[in-house]
Amino acid sequence: YYYLLYRSGKPRALYASAGMAALSFYSYSPARMVVLVTALLLFLSDFNYHKQHRDVVLRTVGLCLLLALPILRFQIQHPEENVQHLRQLGSYWIENHPLQEKLAHYGREYLRGLNPGYWFVPNEIDLSRHKMDGLGNLLRPALPLWLLGVLICLKNLRSSPHRALLLAVVAAPSGAALVALGSTRALCMVIPAALLCSLGAAAVLDWLQKRWQP
Repeated sequence: YYYLLYRSGKPRALYASAGMAALSFYSYSPARMVVLVTALLLFLSDFNYHKQHRDVVLRTVGLCLLLALPILRFQIQHPEENVQHLRQLGSYWIENHPLQEKLAHYGREYLRGLNPGYWFVPNEIDLSRHKMDGLGNLLRPALPLWLLGVLICLKNLRSSPHRALLLAVVAAPSGAALVALGSTRALCMVIPAALLCSLGAAAVLDWLQKRWQP
């Protein structure tokens, strides 16, 4: 939200965006990768706009360095903790396999996280305690609205807010794929999915209003 305010002509909103990114980063370990990937994608997506507001961007970089001090301090004091955490989760990254095989494994997990079938159709991937019998992770009747929202964003790809929404979807499974896809690890997908469904619903309502005037 604050990033889109920044992108819509309120440059100082980028500071609040950095603060929200830090809160997300520290909230849950898979969110670290999601935040970093999202920041990188948004930086590349709106690079020309960032150049126009380079002073704000540079100050935001300084703020991000300040907000990163807790994780830097933790890494210095506990350098083996991340590897230990991955070992507890049974991540394939700590196994004795070639890097190419690990990257391929990551790609498979990541693509499964982008598959609408995983989100809208009952699956056998998630743990039983994370599922409700006969239901997908997201409301199945909303799938057409989700697809319509994706099409609207693709049609308006020159628009920064539409690109940002698609990039949020692209980034969402990046953290979960480091271990294994799961609804809790990829929970941040719910936010862009809800926004895509809202875009689709708004388009349907607009079409109905034009077709059948009150």
